[in-house]
Amino acid sequence: MSVLHVTTQGAVLRRRSRRLEVEAEGERLLSLPVGRLERLVLHGAVALSTPALALLLDEGVSVAFVTTRGRYRGELAGPLSKDVFRRIAQVDRSRDPAFRLAFASDLVRLKLARTDETLRRFAANHPEPALLEAARRVRCAAERIPDAGDLDRLRGLEGEAAAAWFGVLGRMLRNGMEFPGRRRRPPPDPVNALLSYLYVLVAAEAASAVAAVGLDPAIGFYHDLRYGRASLALDLLEPLRPLIERFALAVLNTRVLRAEHFVQCGPAGVRLRDGARSRLLRAYERRLAAAGPRAYGLRPALRDAATRVRDLVKRGLVQEAPPESRHG
Repeated sequence: MSVLHVTTQGAVLRRRSRRLEVEAEGERLLSLPVGRLERLVLHGAVALSTPALALLLDEGVSVAFVTTRGRYRGELAGPLSKDVFRRIAQVDRSRDPAFRLAFASDLVRLKLARTDETLRRFAANHPEPALLEAARRVRCAAERIPDAGDLDRLRGLEGEAAAAWFGVLGRMLRNGMEFPGRRRRPPPDPVNALLSYLYVLVAAEAASAVAAVGLDPAIGFYHDLRYGRASLALDLLEPLRPLIERFALAVLNTRVLRAEHFVQCGPAGVRLRDGARSRLLRAYERRLAAAGPRAYGLRPALRDAATRVRDLVKRGLVQEAPPESRHG
């Protein structure tokens, strides 16, 4: 099973029997059996015919839509899980302060451990006092997690660690680029643009993984509920951010992406050029999302995390679904 990213602007996806074909300017670019697809991601102005969409939904292939600037537009997927009791339990858990704190503490603990690991790995090859000091500050914040007491204090500890991490991230760049600090809206430089784009891709995968186990991506436990926000997907994203950032550093330091692959778009900030997006997505699928000896394995990690959350939520069920309802 694979994930297909379509980035060619103006491309059209059509159905041919049980196959999906990608065409652009009268030329067929790709043809593959739908049975080999797990997920389809359309970037920018890419069209999908109604017969192709029907086939994808029938086969359980989700379709995500992302703008060329990296904004997640939404997703089409099959019917929602029939187990309404699971979603009621999810709401109940979201109102339980003790559960939320325990859940969030585990997320932040793992996130900070991975951040510390990245700093120490890099410092082993490039000894700099600033990197070791940043790692010390991250560990110091992690050691205080058991005493946080509430989500606001926990977020404060996470913020201290993030300040230490992003304060030295620029020192880990070996390609001549500069990183003035984390800036999102709009991203003012290539590094921030790359990070934002990657976060969007992984958050969209997290939302899909959550929905696949019958949970609502909008009802989180660490991130507060907010209109239009996939809070649970963002919860799952948090411990993966250090891996995403490590991957971003590798992409830039090995010059898979260079300064010329980005473009300044005035008030909209910096974004990837169209051709560069394909380069990034090939690396994303090969090194970041997939499993393997030299890959980060984010996609299987998201599936495992979503399953663990589902199991935690199920322990709070006050009424079991009848046997005939436990499908989907």
